[in-house]
Amino acid sequence: LLVNSLKKIGKHAFYGCEALTSISIPNSVAEIGENAFDLSRSLQIFTIEDGEGELFINNNFLNSPLDELYVGRNITYPDANSPFSMLESLKKVTIGSQVSRLGDTQFAGCQNLKDVVSHALNVPSTGQHVFTEAYQAEAKLHVPENAYIKYQNTYPWYLFKNFQLIDENGTETPKTIVSGDASGNGIVDAGD
Repeated sequence: LLVNSLKKIGKHAFYGCEALTSISIPNSVAEIGENAFDLSRSLQIFTIEDGEGELFINNNFLNSPLDELYVGRNITYPDANSPFSMLESLKKVTIGSQVSRLGDTQFAGCQNLKDVVSHALNVPSTGQHVFTEAYQAEAKLHVPENAYIKYQNTYPWYLFKNFQLIDENGTETPKTIVSGDASGNGIVDAGD
């Protein structure tokens, strides 16, 4: 466990840590240093706790098989490549309610991404390459029921073809909408 008063995770802090399977970054942390989690070959779940301040990440998770990612606040990184881009092992991303933007290549090249869950009522702004080669047509986007239309009408979110609605308690509703079925009746027709 990392303490809530921690401000920075230094360069190579968990480099090559074979036993690390999951970690939660407290919202007090403002920076993750260079290569801090590289070669953590068992790291599957990475959580950035909800918070208001930005988190600067100077890491690329080289050979860390992340499967699930929770992003609870805005992140920044030093160059055009996101620390989470090109993670072929990444299957699920959850975006917290306080996230207002995603970087240009934040999930680019995450070809096995199956579920993107966004709790943000206001659609996070994105760069145009945020989901490049992430195959949105095959992934499912889980969004708040009362924000669905906003997501459906905003690039690149509308490129997802399957939407799962979430109620105000964060619970999935039985309603899944296939892109084009604006009425939600399960049929794409002239009324949509």
